Amino acid sequence: MFKISTLLTLLFICSLAISAQDSTYYALYNSKGKQVGIATMIEELAEQDIVLFGELHNDQTLHKLQLTVAQRLNDKKRLMFGAEMLERHNQSLIDEYLQGIIDTSHLFEEADLWPNFKSDYLPLLDFAKEKKAPFIATNIPRTLAKIAAFKNIKYLDSIRTDTLNSLMCPFPFSLPEKAKPYKELIKSDFGASHGMDTRKIVAAQALKDATMASSILELYNSERIFLHFNGDFHSKDHGGIAYWLNFYSDKKLDISVISSVESNSLDFKKEWKKQGDFIIVVLENGPKSY
Repeated sequence: MFKISTLLTLLFICSLAISAQDSTYYALYNSKGKQVGIATMIEELAEQDIVLFGELHNDQTLHKLQLTVAQRLNDKKRLMFGAEMLERHNQSLIDEYLQGIIDTSHLFEEADLWPNFKSDYLPLLDFAKEKKAPFIATNIPRTLAKIAAFKNIKYLDSIRTDTLNSLMCPFPFSLPEKAKPYKELIKSDFGASHGMDTRKIVAAQALKDATMASSILELYNSERIFLHFNGDFHSKDHGGIAYWLNFYSDKKLDISVISSVESNSLDFKKEWKKQGDFIIVVLENGPKSY
């Protein structure tokens, strides 16, 4: 008995040490720039309908925090999940994995997964599996997004079929040029330096956002909180996915945005205040996936 209790104590101390180590790489703030703890954030998120967790794709600290948020928020209210990193045409494979019909090796052989999926997103999928929670592949297939970027939305509209319709947001679709973050991107004309049409590229990004938003709304269940993982660009400043959620929804939804920023210090900068309801600052030299 003594040995077991001693082992449990050591494991508890180790877990605290790991948490403390992780916390040296990030700081959490509310939209007023006040530093808060995770417990405070969870209490507020538990009252929301949809939570958009904007991440930096290669930051390991943020990926660990995503799992922590999922675990703690699930203790407050049942969750359902969705992710930019999973495309709509892979939904049947995701469902089969969640139901235990296929194993991890089959999933990785058949699905179109990001190179860092195993290390950074599989733990989230496995948590959903453990809790018997839905996990939705919300994004448009990248092949269709490329058509929008390199040709145009009009051409994509012309080749639509019933099958393709099931993989995209509703059409007709047009770029809301004055909405965030699209207005700023168009103004920057970043595509010109690469010999590309900036508006086409921005329209493709908006098409992704709209598809992710429509995917969320198609399966949203008011008895659960929908926790969605996406790159920070797709939801910061309550734009992107958040814009399209409000555009498509026929009722008022409580939507919270978690925004992530990388910096050389953990101090808060006032220009970050509007980025989200909560802002996670991570260190540039923190652990990376790639």
